[in-house]
Amino acid sequence: MLPRIPEIHLEHTAEPDRPLRLLSVVRRRLRELRYSRRTEETYVHWIVRFIRFNDRRHPRDLGVEDVRRFLSSLAVQDQVSASTQNVALAAIRFLYERTLKISMPRIDGECRRVAAAVYRWSSLQPRSVQSFVICASPRVSARR
Repeated sequence: MLPRIPEIHLEHTAEPDRPLRLLSVVRRRLRELRYSRRTEETYVHWIVRFIRFNDRRHPRDLGVEDVRRFLSSLAVQDQVSASTQNVALAAIRFLYERTLKISMPRIDGECRRVAAAVYRWSSLQPRSVQSFVICASPRVSARR
């Protein structure tokens, strides 16, 4: 079992003189594969949250169940959307498969998801419905 990752390693940006820190390796790999800077920031954010959620244990010591627990907690406790869960999963998958070279089984449908939002069409005013129909279908002409 690897030692816990020190909190200071999770807070600071990349340090060129310390190239073997996990997040430095992740950043370098993202840049090698020409991911955008915004994607790099997002992936590092979710990887840090994943590590902190698991009490700063190294990802090599964690398994699929730990990933499921993290994703489920995002839905249940943090109430993030399903698309946010997908971004977090993509970041964790990148960490394991592209950085640590550890294969991960598909876990897409096996963790808890946030229920889809229910829209109440009855609360729309007739004018709103008319503008929606106009935007949705270019062939419909509006009568005023």
